[in-house]
Amino acid sequence: FQRLRRIKQTGLLSLVFPGATHTRFEHSVGALHCADAMLEAMVLNAEAAPSATRRLEDAAPGDAVNLAAIDPQLRAELFRVARLAALVHDLGHGPLSHTFDGFAPRRGRIADILDEDELLSGLRPLRAALLGARAPAAEDEPAAHEALSCLLFAWIWRGVLGEQGGLEVRVAAVILGGPAIACLRRDPLRPWLPLLHDLVAAAPADADRMDYVERDALACGVAYGRFDRGRLLKSLLCYRDLGDPEGPPELRLGWRRSGLRALENFIQARFQLYVQVYHHKANEAVNLMLRRIAALAAGRSDGLFSACDDLEGLAAIYDELSDEAFLAGLRGRDPATRWGATIEGLAEAVARRKLWRRIHEDEGEGAGRFAATYAAIAAARGGREDVAIVETPLRPTGDLRRAGGLLGRGRDGCYRVQCARSWTEVSPLLRTLEVAERSLARIFLCPLPERGESIDAFGARVAADAADLRRLCGDDDADDDD
Repeated sequence: FQRLRRIKQTGLLSLVFPGATHTRFEHSVGALHCADAMLEAMVLNAEAAPSATRRLEDAAPGDAVNLAAIDPQLRAELFRVARLAALVHDLGHGPLSHTFDGFAPRRGRIADILDEDELLSGLRPLRAALLGARAPAAEDEPAAHEALSCLLFAWIWRGVLGEQGGLEVRVAAVILGGPAIACLRRDPLRPWLPLLHDLVAAAPADADRMDYVERDALACGVAYGRFDRGRLLKSLLCYRDLGDPEGPPELRLGWRRSGLRALENFIQARFQLYVQVYHHKANEAVNLMLRRIAALAAGRSDGLFSACDDLEGLAAIYDELSDEAFLAGLRGRDPATRWGATIEGLAEAVARRKLWRRIHEDEGEGAGRFAATYAAIAAARGGREDVAIVETPLRPTGDLRRAGGLLGRGRDGCYRVQCARSWTEVSPLLRTLEVAERSLARIFLCPLPERGESIDAFGARVAADAADLRRLCGDDDADDDD
């Protein structure tokens, strides 16, 4: 867990916003605090209005449930599982944020470790959820970082701390959600696990998002990520899911309608942070270059985890991974692992901030016309393959479709989920954001290290190509400096 002190929360975003040097360790501790605050708020909110909620055994589907009225031992266990899941949900993250995913251990290797290591015996019922698709081709796909978080936590919990009791499987189910929770049919916490999954990392305003939105905004020195956390907490309740009324109950996360404006504010703040910070053109260039490196390195038999054949070996390799060490390795600084001139040249360019340059940005179909025009220019000049197109979907209301219920007060005074009305139906602001959902497409020109092209020569060529492209596309007034 301590290695997360050496993993930056936002990868190489500090190349754009110098203050973004905070780590996943800080975020993980912050997510624990948020998860604890959210559960505590649900207890206090139910205590403040006991007549507006129902005891679980009396609740119909959609009714708000009184979390303060459940058995104290059960409530203590809910807090324990939620806090641990929030604390370790990023334990399996590699260096350089999500761009490391292409270097992660393959699913086939993780399957072998899961089958052979007795420390992971408790996680075997969750095998399908941990490994994802089981098609033969999926064996060579990288394992999800959430699955690796679960494996590494099991190693710490049972192997290092020597704890027993199966808590690791509950924590894993909360992190993975969905199919993993369905596997624990006989667990006493089974009805509550969907609520904890929503709370930790699945709802529109969960512990993970609440922490990173505020923390990233403060670190980057921008005003986009500000929101009213107190009001969000004040409106939290849990409710019985709208499932089979005769089946076992499931609890989910919800907000009273009085907190709608605070939730609107949070979703808009997160959307602005994505557009203005995470998808800043320079950060997009960094991530595009790192993805190119991952694609070039794919399929190498001498990858980072080639010598890993057990859980302890996996943990040892992860413990040595940091942003600086991983990038240094890609640059060829480790004589034992060489990646070749192309990969090492790209990594060197990233480290020295010699980034691919954006020459056009558009929404929707405009980028396709621009790309076709560039292809014609490239063909006339010898068919250079030095263009990269990245399309970023901007879906500010997408999380509202995953989890989170809006609770209104019925005539009997009880809060219940408004199943007939979606979030966007009751909120003009969210409806406007949904209508405006679009994709942002950018075109980058890429110097190719293997051709020995200098940065100065590349810059001159970029300027000429950009001028031709704008002239042919009628975009002479485009701003490339913001």
